[in-house]
Amino acid sequence: MSADSTGHEIAFGRFVVQQTERRLLVDGRVAKLSARAFDILAALIASRGRMVSKNELLEIVWPRRVVEESNIHVHVSALRKVLGPDVISTVPGRGYRFIHPLRTEQTSRETTADIGGGSVASAQDFGDGVSAPTALVATPGNLALSLPALYGRTDDLATVSALLQDHRLVTLVGTGGIGKTCLALSAGHAQRARWPGGVWFVDLAPVSEADNVPRAVAQILGLGLPAHRDPTEELALALRSRAALLLLDNAEHVQEATAALVTTLLAKSTHAGFLVTSRQALHVPQEQSFHVPPLSVPMDVVGTDAQQFGAMALFEARAAAADSRFRLSDRNAAAIADICRHVDGLPLAIELAAARVQLLGVDGLRGRLLESLRALGSGDPRSVPRHQTLRATFDWTHDMLLPIERTLLRRLAVFVGGFTLDLAQHVAVDTEAESSAGGDGCTPDPWGVLDALSALIDKSLVDADEADPPRYRLLEVTRAYALEKLVEAGEADRLFARHARAVWGFFTQVETAKNEKTIGAISMAQYLQRLAPELDNLRAARVWSSGPSVDRSIAIGLAASSSEALRMFGLSTEAMRVMLTLRADVDDSVAPESAELFWTGLCALGTHGRLPEAEIVEVIENAERIYRRVGNPRRVHLGLYRKGFALLHLGRSAEALRTVKEMESLEAADWPAKACALRLNLQAGVDAKLGRFEEAIDAFTRAAKLLQFERGEDDFALNALANLCLPLLCIERHEEALAVARDVLGRGPTPAVRNSAQRAALIALTFLGRLDEASSVARRAMPDWRSDDLLPHMLSAFAWLAHQQGRTADAVKLDWAAHLQVLRVGSSGTPIFDRARALLSQALKDRPRTEAELTRWRMESEQLREDELVALCLGDPSAQASVIPLYPPRARDPQTSRLT
Repeated sequence: MSADSTGHEIAFGRFVVQQTERRLLVDGRVAKLSARAFDILAALIASRGRMVSKNELLEIVWPRRVVEESNIHVHVSALRKVLGPDVISTVPGRGYRFIHPLRTEQTSRETTADIGGGSVASAQDFGDGVSAPTALVATPGNLALSLPALYGRTDDLATVSALLQDHRLVTLVGTGGIGKTCLALSAGHAQRARWPGGVWFVDLAPVSEADNVPRAVAQILGLGLPAHRDPTEELALALRSRAALLLLDNAEHVQEATAALVTTLLAKSTHAGFLVTSRQALHVPQEQSFHVPPLSVPMDVVGTDAQQFGAMALFEARAAAADSRFRLSDRNAAAIADICRHVDGLPLAIELAAARVQLLGVDGLRGRLLESLRALGSGDPRSVPRHQTLRATFDWTHDMLLPIERTLLRRLAVFVGGFTLDLAQHVAVDTEAESSAGGDGCTPDPWGVLDALSALIDKSLVDADEADPPRYRLLEVTRAYALEKLVEAGEADRLFARHARAVWGFFTQVETAKNEKTIGAISMAQYLQRLAPELDNLRAARVWSSGPSVDRSIAIGLAASSSEALRMFGLSTEAMRVMLTLRADVDDSVAPESAELFWTGLCALGTHGRLPEAEIVEVIENAERIYRRVGNPRRVHLGLYRKGFALLHLGRSAEALRTVKEMESLEAADWPAKACALRLNLQAGVDAKLGRFEEAIDAFTRAAKLLQFERGEDDFALNALANLCLPLLCIERHEEALAVARDVLGRGPTPAVRNSAQRAALIALTFLGRLDEASSVARRAMPDWRSDDLLPHMLSAFAWLAHQQGRTADAVKLDWAAHLQVLRVGSSGTPIFDRARALLSQALKDRPRTEAELTRWRMESEQLREDELVALCLGDPSAQASVIPLYPPRARDPQTSRLT
């Protein structure tokens, strides 16, 4: 029988595998073998010499199906009855290995030095142009005939394949568990036709000595290496003109030896190619690196096909393998997406998490993932040890780091959501560490931080984005591991304190650059751009600073320096909650700069109806006392602006007007235009409150024009235009107000300005009778309005919308809720809302309802919770009630059922 040069027939011992006919011949006769048993045999032959795990066999033989492992055992037992005991060996608890030499391998093995297990092949097997022998041969290489499914890597696979077309050395770089090996195997498998000398997988993880790297490669290729010859030179000679692709896996711990070997082989061979996986690049001249990204996760599962995202598909497959009843569904998709996001789309972490679903359930797993790495503690016992838990994976990497790199890695764990180089240097350069218990005596200086950070990036432990300057971050699972190391080193308390102070200093510095300097001042756009990435760090610092033994000045400074930014980001509720908890701690012991920022910030927040009148007055007085004592004209000017709007919301228009005049007297010729625009903004507010709507329109228009040529102040100009909508509405120029609001929304404003513009659009559309459009705006904007605590003082507008839609009972309930809001804060603050209430009152008089109906609806309104009010605003009766009422219950006269 002649050899089939295409490799469709494979011979060993008394047996011939006919792959095309899917038959096994024993002494020339067809053996009785099931289709699944034949698939297992073919898979083991294709990976001959390599242990094939049970998971691999399940994926190859039963792709995308959930079956019990016992099926493998049944079919392997059937194979052994036909083949005997010397063809397939069992690796207890892990998998199987094809151990019988093929006929073409027997001769070469007799002349090959035995340097351990692994797949072997003669020189002819990887394409040197020598004619194939008469015995039957397999396709060269040691990859399986088919591979486990590759989830979410279609584009990555195409990219790697394209790189291999143009480059002889491609390195897949990424953190542990990112899926480098799986992607490399898939790329090699897809490329087999290009490499007549075969695609050869070489696992370098077990290689502990650098000198053994070329020997490990030779072992897989079946090459004997004479003891007296340079092994690299022998490999170069064997590969001189052979078109083989060597897949060198897990090269990070023998990086220099791998780089040296590859460099020599590239120089002394003409057709060999190399695909390397490592946590850092080899840094050799011909190398082309590809950074393997995490799997994709949907930001919002609503309206998306979740299975199209690699992370979700992998989670479903692994969870179903552990529990055949598991399915990805609309009910659990959001929780699964949260889990996948929390582990940053890291495939290994997803697999380990999915394996716990049967025990914890999806929601239980999501909750425990926030606690520690222990939720991902147990993996597949058949996988390599370092992949059985994430901790083992990180231990493998951590042990290879230099001491200074270990120190920096654990100290970077205090950052949440990323960090800048400047912040990293402020926090990590900790001179107290030398004397701390558990420290390793390796504290970096600022330049040391730079060098160590570069090394951690190279080793895929820190990600750097493409911004200029770049921003850095640890994957969440890496950060969890590093936090454990920080605690073990006894540095946690000190480093969290350094982190909180660094964040406080950063926010204060940026706030000062915006509000005090006249030369080198930053714009509002720059201010928000710098602070937005640090919100997670701010929150983490606040959590630490709220501890019982922490100096409260840090918490006060964090709250004070961030209040304006949070308000502009539409997070007023968050800022207000924090500041109210700290208000009692702001006394004369607090630095004047922090106290002034705190009270003016609270003043600005309180004027949105979040503080009762008496409390706003107290805040105004505290702020004014301190900012006048500080004495900086720009700070006084800004303080007066905050004070003026607070007075305006209290209905004290004459005092607010005097504040406008004082602001104007402070302004100097070299002040930026935005200072004058602040005063015009307040002037317009006073005019609107006094019913001088044309004057208000003029002042808002002038403020916007002043800012239109100020670089970086686009959002301030848009804020003036959004405010312009309200006086336009008050004089019934509804179409014009709607046009301005839509213009603002079309220019991508910050959340705070967007909220104002959407509010104006809702009111304009309601008064124009375009009720469906008004409802559409409300549905889109409601989450932001609630986040920014704007809903309470918009209730009168929603009451008028409900009446226009024929929902009289809802209108009365919302109007009464608006009335309670006025009682709570002392003023509605906005003439257009007063007009809406007046129109509704007149409409109810024109079509009167019984007093009993009105009383019942109002009583029901007083019991409404926030989500129920939202449901009324949107005309959606299906909304669920929240636990907390929007307003605290008030005492009621038992005789009259009226509020006391």
